[in-house]
Amino acid sequence: MIRISCMTLIVLVLAGTSIACADTPVLIPDLVGNWTGTDVGYERGAGYYSSSTDQIILSIMEQNDRVFNGTFTAWNPVSGKVYEIEDISGVIGPDMKSIYLAEFNGGYDIGQIIDTDTLELLYLKSGENAMACIDTFTRDTAN
Repeated sequence: MIRISCMTLIVLVLAGTSIACADTPVLIPDLVGNWTGTDVGYERGAGYYSSSTDQIILSIMEQNDRVFNGTFTAWNPVSGKVYEIEDISGVIGPDMKSIYLAEFNGGYDIGQIIDTDTLELLYLKSGENAMACIDTFTRDTAN
């Protein structure tokens, strides 16, 4: 009898814990805003590189649930020269930490939300102009 009561108590506790966990809302990270970054990588023809004076701005314009869109801008803040502006669209993975982006001119970024103000993206582009790089972004909190 004691054994049946103990088993019943364990089942009730586990069921209560499962129900309580199921009601916990999932918070989707808000990525809208500007993110300033640097990158290191390898590009065919250019070899290994590291951005020492150039910056990358990831501007996330809109976010709808886990789907977002925006632009990458590569530029030199000293000269003011803009090297590239590229539209992107992306999604946040179901773990609320993974990020997947498609760049409209080709290539993909796979990354992680490190914390509320830091992202790391791994860029991959195949083909004749193949390249790979690591981009680290910090949220611009001034705006």
